[in-house]
Amino acid sequence: MAEKLGCEVATFQSRYLDHYRAVFAVLESALPELGEGKDGFAPPF
Repeated sequence: MAEKLGCEVATFQSRYLDHYRAVFAVLESALPELGEGKDGFAPPF
């Protein structure tokens, strides 16, 4: 996953969360009922 995000393993978690938040913002604007934390839509850490 770190390779897909173009980062080192040591910085993976912060890069992942940044990417997650960006994608979530796009989805939330189109699907306001989505809600963070619902099964399948929460970050793994």
